[in-house]
Amino acid sequence: MNYLFYLLLILSSFSIQAATFDDWKLELKKTLQKSKINQSTVDIFIKHAQYDQVVQDTYTLQRKPLPLPLDKFLNQWFQSEDISKSWIATEGKKLLKENQVLLRRIEKKYRVDKNVIVALWGIESKYGKLTGKYPVLNSLSTLAYSSQRKDFYTNELIHALKIIQKNKMNPDQFLGSWAGAIGQCQFMPSNYFVYGVDFDKNKKVDLFNSLPDIFASIANYLNKSKWKYKRPVGHRVILPAEFKPKYLTYKSKNNSFWNKLKIRDHYQKKLPRLKDKSHIVSVIMADTNYLVVYKNFDVILRWNRSYLFGLKVILLKTALEE
Repeated sequence: MNYLFYLLLILSSFSIQAATFDDWKLELKKTLQKSKINQSTVDIFIKHAQYDQVVQDTYTLQRKPLPLPLDKFLNQWFQSEDISKSWIATEGKKLLKENQVLLRRIEKKYRVDKNVIVALWGIESKYGKLTGKYPVLNSLSTLAYSSQRKDFYTNELIHALKIIQKNKMNPDQFLGSWAGAIGQCQFMPSNYFVYGVDFDKNKKVDLFNSLPDIFASIANYLNKSKWKYKRPVGHRVILPAEFKPKYLTYKSKNNSFWNKLKIRDHYQKKLPRLKDKSHIVSVIMADTNYLVVYKNFDVILRWNRSYLFGLKVILLKTALEE
């Protein structure tokens, strides 16, 4: 009897959630129409967008601390203790060679290093192998409805509908990450319009299938975010036992300053002598893993505001350069 009661309670809660979500969709119609979403696309939204509890649960989990020590996490993510020998590094080197003519053209036009373009491509989608399996309308509708960033995800939902409208897409085939990022470079829908480039000149920005468009869009994003061409991103470093916390507040130092403090890279070598100003950041708050970073690291943080993501970019970019 108790089992039946709880089962009915659970089912009723789902129906209440769905009904409330459906009400929210109807309320959003006016906002969509004001945003120049035509009636047929609004109808697509009303018909196809569904609440996805898995998306909401994943959003909640993303806000929790890293479950593993950093080195174990990196070994697991790169699937190797030696990043230079990992699949993502060896495959990246192969793709750099295969696409060198195209990448040189894009590097020259946007003044963005080809290695960082390929590193971001690899980290975001394993070079196009993992672009996401979630219906974008479901993901963005769920997060616009129930996340702590409703305004952000509502804006992304509107832009996703504009992509569907512009390209006459089947919403059931419009798939992305749980957070609504799309294509091989995993742009949020609004970035499709701001940074997307039709580099192959076929009158369509295709972030799913066109390598010219994908590479150029990544480069355009970094260029407009003030990327410093041929300049470094950062180094993973080891701090000496006598390192003082006050040094973490120091900005705009150079590597000779850090070398005098006996800060070494992850291979126990001195930091390279560069003119670029740098500072030290902790990869994870209250952790003992640190980076010496330059202006380009701030550009990477514009792409993804995670020091852990920035570290992955540094490590893969370095491996691609070896």
